[in-house]
Amino acid sequence: MGAWVMDSVGWWYRNADGSYPTNTSMVIDGRTYRFDGRGYMRTGWVLVDGTWYYLHGSGVWVI
Repeated sequence: MGAWVMDSVGWWYRNADGSYPTNTSMVIDGRTYRFDGRGYMRTGWVLVDGTWYYLHGSGVWVI
């Protein structure tokens, strides 16, 4: 099982094997999150494949 980790930059998710998601969306505990190129959880408006989506302050994909 993976775990959320917070450092001085923000939140990221460490998978059970020690890897972490980058430049992708991932469903964790039934909720979808988006991660940037460094693996940090995104919030606010994000552009994914030409479409804008909103991520709540908690990182959960809203629309």
